[in-house]
Amino acid sequence: MTPPRKGTGATDADFMVQVSLVRPSVVAVEALDAAGKPLARGAGFFLGEGRVATARHLLVGAASARCRFLTGRECPARGVLAEDPGTDLALLAVDPPEAGLRPLTLHERPVHRGDRLLLLTPARARDEAVSEVQAGEPVEIPFFGEILVFQGKWPSDCAGSPVLRRSGEIVAVVLPRVCVRRVFRRAVGAASVRALLDAASPSPRPFGPLAPGPMDDFLGGVAAMIEGEGAEALAAFREAPGPDAASPVRWLLAAEAARRLGDMEETTAALEKASAADPADHGTLMALGAASLRHGRVSQALDAYKKVLRIRPDDPSVHFQVGIAYLDGGENNRALDEFRMVQSLRSDFPGLHLRTGVAQMRLGRALGAIESFRLTARADPGDPEAHFLLGEVFLDLGRGQDAVAAYREALRIDPDYADAHAGLGLASRDLGWLQEAARAFQEAARLRPADSLSLRNLGLVLDRLGKSRDALDAFLRAVAVRPEDAEAHFQIGLVSRKIEDFEGAERAFRRVLELRPRDADAQFHLGFLYRDQGKKEESAAAFRELTALRGSDAQAFNNLGNALAALGKDEEAVEAFGRAVVLRPDYAEAIVNLGSGLRRIGRTEDSAKALQEAVRVLPEHPRAHCSLGESLLALEKNAEAAVALKKALELQPGMPEALYLFGLVQVRVGDRTAAFEVYKQLKPVDPERAERLFKEVYG
Repeated sequence: MTPPRKGTGATDADFMVQVSLVRPSVVAVEALDAAGKPLARGAGFFLGEGRVATARHLLVGAASARCRFLTGRECPARGVLAEDPGTDLALLAVDPPEAGLRPLTLHERPVHRGDRLLLLTPARARDEAVSEVQAGEPVEIPFFGEILVFQGKWPSDCAGSPVLRRSGEIVAVVLPRVCVRRVFRRAVGAASVRALLDAASPSPRPFGPLAPGPMDDFLGGVAAMIEGEGAEALAAFREAPGPDAASPVRWLLAAEAARRLGDMEETTAALEKASAADPADHGTLMALGAASLRHGRVSQALDAYKKVLRIRPDDPSVHFQVGIAYLDGGENNRALDEFRMVQSLRSDFPGLHLRTGVAQMRLGRALGAIESFRLTARADPGDPEAHFLLGEVFLDLGRGQDAVAAYREALRIDPDYADAHAGLGLASRDLGWLQEAARAFQEAARLRPADSLSLRNLGLVLDRLGKSRDALDAFLRAVAVRPEDAEAHFQIGLVSRKIEDFEGAERAFRRVLELRPRDADAQFHLGFLYRDQGKKEESAAAFRELTALRGSDAQAFNNLGNALAALGKDEEAVEAFGRAVVLRPDYAEAIVNLGSGLRRIGRTEDSAKALQEAVRVLPEHPRAHCSLGESLLALEKNAEAAVALKKALELQPGMPEALYLFGLVQVRVGDRTAAFEVYKQLKPVDPERAERLFKEVYG
């Protein structure tokens, strides 16, 4: 995009002096039929040596033409010196009636957006002849090249009128034409007029009617495209009344209109038709390949590129595009082969080292990738992507500090590189630099407000920093921009549970299960969340669902057994604990639970056996010894019960349940003094159990 340029500093008075000098050289052009009657009116301008430039379309179908000068005198055109259907310019041979008529000067340097210029027409009155226009952004259209855009009033019959700078030099020619439903406001630069002069014959060919230009059928669509009406342009190209409905030009223009609309499928379809109309056109095939890639159709892109490759086997640009297509399709080895071919044909091909590095990185060839990205950075020190990708490789290698340095260099070049901020956040987090990681993720999210991943990573870091509510806010922002982000919902559940927002946690875990019905982790946390709220039925249902998802997970069955036991469903609990032990025979926690459950349903012998196995597997587990002591006490094996309970208290001094049971053993063996001593130890830690023991001692 050409930047706006400031004014030249010339005064309006100076400008009008220049206009006065130039106006005599701007003429009215009238095209005539065989009977001498007017067919079309427009304008032209004198370029010296009997040459007048004008709009070619004025002369289509005309038998002759004449020019009228500012003085009112008319001169017939002697013939045509040059004409170009592509730019819609023609050069007439005219003998001017006035001697000393000033030829206008061409100024071929580009027009800048924002330039204030003058459009000069052959109207007699000066206020009607001069219109101020402002240059807009040029538009590039296939087959038409660069079309200059001038905002402001375009008078009627101004086709062929010059556009001038304040110095009086011509910078462009306006060539408006009425077409279907709109006016095609076209302008071309002075360089096109210069090219016409260079191609002119030394003598005019006899005047004869000019045929319509090959692009005339498409002008309505081009006009709509310039005005931003892409859908109307696309329809116009499809329906253009040209004789050849299969014309590749028609479909290439349709493809351009679809591309401007962002409709990649329609773009690809139009390019396919253009290619079918002219299978040997390399440009169409390359455009088809590019459009297919943008639409995710890798095999179709490869087919197009390979057709070109058969004709141009030594063209590095084609091999490069084939490599890109292989990269997009995940065929990284084949991509690397193509990039090596490019290297052999042209070692300095733009983008070669970068893409080679990407292929190597995907293949796990880290050292090769690092070298390729470093070559890219040396060749173009201002390329932030090379440093970013270096950071990505270092991050994968666990070289956190190198990754941080690479990401920082990318950000030094481009401070608004969101991916580099995100990468810096990951590398800093892995190094334990949580404050820097949080700043990096915050910046990535600022630059890309819809980046749910950076928001989620920000939340994880903030949670590690102990800022749970700030973390929750980040996760909530993540799901606001991407409601289907199940992982962010999961983190909302965890943080909400942590801050005891149980309703929020439940909503979050349920949302995870809506998005990922087989998410076992969400079921796991939901089961404990219900347990913490005293929702026993819901807790058991969640853990039952978890066992359905994780049929070989012993812990899942153990959790289900605990939930069922809390409901008093001991038979079902024993079944669940038993399943856990079958799945993991050394799972002491489940064995202890199984033993306790068996005792509750009256299978005391089986309970004792299970608990003896538990203390064998995990001899340092106080609860196992305590539960074993309880079962032995129920079997009236008081001495063995006392041994088990003493061991429990040795492992966990002051354990209330073990103290209570040990006191009962003393009551059973008739040693009330020892039982009372146990009571005194129990009273400070568990008054309720202590009161029960007191009643056992004293009746």
